[in-house]
Amino acid sequence: MASNSLMATLTLTSIDITITEDRQTELSGGIFELSSNNETVIFLGHPTSDGSPIGAFGEIQQGEFTAFTSFPKTIQRSDSEPMAYFKPNEHWNGVSTFQWKKTDNINTTQEMTGTINVTSINDIATIEELSLSTNENVTLNFTTQSFLEKYTDIDNNTIDGIIIGPPR
Repeated sequence: MASNSLMATLTLTSIDITITEDRQTELSGGIFELSSNNETVIFLGHPTSDGSPIGAFGEIQQGEFTAFTSFPKTIQRSDSEPMAYFKPNEHWNGVSTFQWKKTDNINTTQEMTGTINVTSINDIATIEELSLSTNENVTLNFTTQSFLEKYTDIDNNTIDGIIIGPPR
């Protein structure tokens, strides 16, 4: 009977958070509604979208993100430190899900699904150096296509305009 009363203390939590693309995000104990220091979170795998991995759970070691490499991964609650970090794949955005459980070392909740909404950011476009040359007193002709061949935008934005100026 004692375990039934303890089971009632484990609150099941619907997790639905929104973060920004290309940034690691701290997952604190508050997200999982942990109520005591003896409760832990068990991550059952990295987040996925349509069954494909789209990022990783991990921790920060010496200032660097280190992904968890094996699952299930049990994380003990700490008031002063995050439970874990989530880092989406570079340039990925969309909705991902992950499976998790909560335990107080006596009882374990059923498997839960958490949702992480990763919003896109407008990544900066890049353009490779464009070098054109001609002889003195000879007109140099070039087209917009000359620039477009050197232009890359991960978000597939188009060029609004090209400004031509003197060399810097």
